[in-house]
Amino acid sequence: MTTGKELEPRVEVLPVAAPRMTAQAITEHRQQITLMQSLVRDLLVPGIDYGLIPGTKSDSLLDSGANAIFTAFNCYPGERRIIRFIDDGRSLAICIEVPIIDRLTGRTVGSGVGASSSLEAKHKYRWSDDPRKDGYDEESIKLLKTRGVSNNKTQWKVLNTEQPELLNTILKMASKRAEVDAAASMPGVSTVLKQLWGQGIPAKTQPAPVRQEKAAEASHSDSTRYDRFWGEINRMGYTPEQARKKVGTSSFLDWEKSGHSLEEAITILRGEDEPAAETE
Repeated sequence: MTTGKELEPRVEVLPVAAPRMTAQAITEHRQQITLMQSLVRDLLVPGIDYGLIPGTKSDSLLDSGANAIFTAFNCYPGERRIIRFIDDGRSLAICIEVPIIDRLTGRTVGSGVGASSSLEAKHKYRWSDDPRKDGYDEESIKLLKTRGVSNNKTQWKVLNTEQPELLNTILKMASKRAEVDAAASMPGVSTVLKQLWGQGIPAKTQPAPVRQEKAAEASHSDSTRYDRFWGEINRMGYTPEQARKKVGTSSFLDWEKSGHSLEEAITILRGEDEPAAETE
């Protein structure tokens, strides 16, 4: 006789044994980190991927450098998560966490945190042509910092009261800082960055072909197009070497000089067209 509510058989779940650490596993792990460090070192270009940020005393990883590191590790930034948002009517502040996703497995392999505030000097103040319109009296105006502009005009540095207009700006800034933080936390990357910034073993003095091409693109009159182009390549999961090989060119600058376009290259990489013969 049954009651209609049969008891399900009890399933005992045994604890998962921790993976064994062997000398071979440790050696292989070290070798992998060394290889990734070498790749990251070759990809980063001084003044483009890392450099001195105004107001700081040492070099820092820049947004383009973070993207290069994600490419090296075959990862990409996932959906951002707002950890904290403050709006007290006088200032805005936001803290964001960004996960790093492995392209092959779809798993989260790291994360970074970044914050930005309207109280930062570059957001807190603005230049005004007439501080009286901003509520300053004559005595207060005498205490304001000034600068000369064209036509012998003067501007005064005043508090920025347009806080709501800064929301999008500080949101993007916090997001970029989170990505940079995540990239710097990838295995072995912090060691490479210290080396590149002169705090350890010197970086290679002769740039690799990838670095030479990126430097040339950065000085190009329309470098923004190349930023978008490499960003799209990164999203498709190609490394710079893989992209050039599939398209059939040794340099995308030469690719354009031969009469092709970056849009054609993207079409080929998406598998919608046949690659052209490599240019000499």
